[in-house]
Formats: sequence, structure tokens, C-alpha cells
Amino acid sequence: MLSVANELREVIRLALNDFSAIRTKEWLAKPRQDKWSKLEILGHLVDSAINNTRRFVEVQYLPNQKLIYHQNEWVAITKHQNANIQAHLNLWKSLNLHIARIIEAIPEENLTKVYDTGKGDINWCDLEYLIKDYVKHTKHHLNQIIPEKGRKTISLNGKIFRSISNTANGEVGNEVLFHYAQKNEIVWANYEGGKIKQGILFGRMTSDDTLEFEYRHYNNSDELMTGKCLSKIQITNNGKLQLLEKWQWTCKDYSKGQSVIEEV
Repeated sequence: MLSVANELREVIRLALNDFSAIRTKEWLAKPRQDKWSKLEILGHLVDSAINNTRRFVEVQYLPNQKLIYHQNEWVAITKHQNANIQAHLNLWKSLNLHIARIIEAIPEENLTKVYDTGKGDINWCDLEYLIKDYVKHTKHHLNQIIPEKGRKTISLNGKIFRSISNTANGEVGNEVLFHYAQKNEIVWANYEGGKIKQGILFGRMTSDDTLEFEYRHYNNSDELMTGKCLSKIQITNNGKLQLLEKWQWTCKDYSKGQSVIEEV
């Protein structure tokens, strides 16, 4: 279930990026008195995460049981509308990163164990279905908070990254810090440290999670080194951004390599 766990982490990352554009009055506004506000929808997702954490764990050692979740009653009793918005965002993020970790660790033989989720008639669901349906349900309600057409793309603006791994033919080590800036799809960064006296990269986002750029730097031997790179953006278990980089020198031996830098 690693792919599903990573999908959930990506959903979290993109949603938190989108949420930063929502103002307080927009979180609290109710389309009708009998409809949930954006904050109450977020609260419902918190409730869902709490209930499904129990499901995903309990079904593995105590299958064939019944666990019913009454969503409207939970939202009414927990008073999400009165919650601190940032605290609720942090709670939702933490719960779902925890769920992603649980999903990732589930043995394959446990995925066929079943649980009854029916509120009236019996409705047996196996664990694999419950997990995939949870991610689908989460996406559905996030789309109510910010419809897909209104979502932001990720921004690297103001982010600082440190190298955590590199192949032997690279010059960037863990002493190097990258200071990123971004305007629309254009991305640039200054970097220095370790073997690098001073470097700069310049490129563009080609999709929500892909960055292409060229780089050049002076190393401690006063050599001007140049190269190109393709980076895929992902989220770590603790919610930080990582860039998975495939690069190639455009000087000297023209060799290729792979590296990872992570948000600090």
C-alpha cells in the first residue's frame, strides 16, 4: 500500500498549499444554515481521520466487527465552527500523516480482513477497500473546500533546502544550502557551502510537481561547473518537501547522477 500512502501524503501537501489562500471569513461562511462551512468540512475530515485510524488498526487484529461513524452527529457535537483554524489545519495534517504511516506498514495478508460499516443493513468491506475509499472521500471534501479549478500550484518561493544525498560524481554535499525563489512558473535559487563557493540555478515548473533547471557554480578549485537537472517534488512523512533530482554535468565528463534535497 506504499503507493496509496504516498498518494495521501501528496493530497495533504497540495491541500495545505491551497488552504493558505483562504481567508478567515471564507473558512467560517456557511452557504446555508443547514450546510457546513469550509471549517466544518475540515472538521468533518478530522473526525473521519480519527474514526478511520481506529478502523485501519482494529480490523487487523479484531476483524468481522462493526464500527459505525455518524458524521453529522460528530460535527454537531464537536463544534468545529468554533475551533481555531490553524490548530485544526495542524491537527488534520498530523492525523493524516499518521494514517499514511499506518497504511504503509500494513502487511499484504491483512488487506482482505473485513469490517461491517453498515448503519442499517450489514455492509462488509475489506481493509484495502476502506483505505482507498478513505483517500477518495478525503479528495471529495477537499474539492468542496477549494474546487479543483481554483487550486494553487505549489510554490518554492522562500523555501530553503539542504542536500541529504548525492551520487559520488556530484559536488553538492549536506553542507550546501539552497535558497529558492519563485514567480509564477519561473524558479531560481542561490546555493553555497561545502565544496561550492557560490552557485545559481534557473528554471521553470513544468507541472505541479516537476521542476527543470540549469545550474552553474564555482567550486573550491575555482572551476566553473555547469549542468542541468530534472526534479520531482514529493512530501516526506513529516510533511516537508523533498526534491528528487536527476542531473547531468554539461562540462568535463558529462556524467549523470541523482540527488535528494529536503526542506529545512
